[in-house]
Amino acid sequence: MRKLAQLSTVTDTQTITVKLYKDSEYNEYVCRLYYNNVERTDASYHTDCKQDATDTMQTMLEFAVI
Repeated sequence: MRKLAQLSTVTDTQTITVKLYKDSEYNEYVCRLYYNNVERTDASYHTDCKQDATDTMQTMLEFAVI
């Protein structure tokens, strides 16, 4: 998998990051959520649409900060 993009924000207690990957084997985009550089394996999103994945990255980051 190849990383295409990354969004991050820092709160008082942690760094929250969403990374976007392209999985060529399955021809899909994968968004993954990280807290302090530790992946939340229960919080990933898979899609075949790059725009959907990009929009989801922003939404995941917004909800993670709440």
